[in-house]
Formats: sequence, structure tokens, C-alpha cells
Amino acid sequence: MADTFLESVTDQYEIFLVLVGILGLILAFDRIMKEDEEESDILEFLGIIGGLVLFGVIILSIYNEEVVSKYTILFSVLFSLSLLAKAFKKLPIAFALTAVVALALVWWVLDKRNNDDSFVGDLDLKFLIVIIILILIVVFTISFIQEATMDIMLFILSWGLVILILAILVAVQGVTLLFDVPGENGLFGEFPGGKPN
Repeated sequence: MADTFLESVTDQYEIFLVLVGILGLILAFDRIMKEDEEESDILEFLGIIGGLVLFGVIILSIYNEEVVSKYTILFSVLFSLSLLAKAFKKLPIAFALTAVVALALVWWVLDKRNNDDSFVGDLDLKFLIVIIILILIVVFTISFIQEATMDIMLFILSWGLVILILAILVAVQGVTLLFDVPGENGLFGEFPGGKPN
């Protein structure tokens, strides 16, 4: 029964892209409009849940060998981290560790899928994830010398404009997947290197 539930979730992952994308749009406009004002606890909580759900659905989709565009994976993972970033504002080191573990998990499921995960041309999505992990490690290391480094990264990731852009990308991909526009792999599937193998 659990397997059937997980399969039904991953079969309809585009719905989660749309729902979390819409949530991201609400969060983004709220942060842009309020600027320095405190975000409501409900919105912050929903952002955390949305980030975790989206990340989990994408991981399960890759693991269950669903046809997922490499762009969808990349934007969804970055969007998940952006939604979670503000919750770690007071614990930046914990965010770095969480992000590294999360990205390592993405790399592992991509590797387990055992196919060519080229992103654009000769660039490998797994290689790109390793680069992002290395950047996080470098920022994490520098933060011991200059504490503001990690704070700046968290600010950028949780910035309303960044969330707005990622939310639009994820929501649009979800909608195009639901309606098979412009093809069965959605908008990102038509990008260079976006077509799954």
C-alpha cells in the first residue's frame, strides 16, 4: 500500500510543482511587499513544508525512474533550498550542512538511476551538483573567518525576488507538464539538454 501511494505521488509530481510554485509566489510577493517586516509564522511554516515536500517528491520521482527533465530537477532543488533558507537564518551553519546532505542525496539518486544525466551539452548534472556542494563547503569554511559570508548567502537564497523567479519556473513547468505543452516533458524538456534519456 505504501508503494502504491508513493507511486501515485511520483506519477503526479507535476501537481506538486504547481502547488508549491503557487505557494512560492505568495511567499515572494509577501517578502517583496513587506521588505524588512517580519514574515507571519504561518507563511514561514508553509514555506518550510513546501520546500520539504517538493524536495521529497523530486527525489522519489528520480528514484522511481520517472521521466524528469534535468532542468526540473535543478530548479526544484534550488527552489526547495530557497524556501528552507529563511528558517535557518539564526542557524546558518546548520543550513549549510543540511544543504550539503540534501544535494549529496540528489547526486546519489541520480547515480543510482545509472544513465546519462547531461544538463547542457557535455555538462553533467551530477557534476553541477558537486560544484554547488563545493561552493557551499567553501562558504561554510569562510564563514568561520567572516561570519557574514553565510548570512549573505542565506539572504540571497531567501530573497523575495529569487523565490519569485524560481517559483515561476517551477509552477510554469508544472502547468506545461499537466497539459503536455509544448510536449510531454514540459517546457524544460524542450531546453538544450533538457530532454530526459
